[in-house]
Amino acid sequence: MRVAPSAHWPRKSLAAISGLVRLSLTSVQVKADLELLVGLLPGRDKRAARSKAILTFSALVGAMSLARAVSDEALSREILKTVADLLKKPA
Repeated sequence: MRVAPSAHWPRKSLAAISGLVRLSLTSVQVKADLELLVGLLPGRDKRAARSKAILTFSALVGAMSLARAVSDEALSREILKTVADLLKKPA
């Protein structure tokens, strides 16, 4: 059951709270994803592994966003393949 906003909670405030909750949940998920990647990376230097995890995650998300944004199917595949190939190469 959906409750209508009261005079004390204007729609703008509810939208702002909803946005903050969404951002908070996104932050929690990104942190969890980064920790998963850190655990998969070789080596003992956690600081270097975290940096590599951030770079890898950012490249993957960016590649997916660009691949979905373009209308050219060949370009979309090229973006995904290029990023995947480059991420597979040892640094």
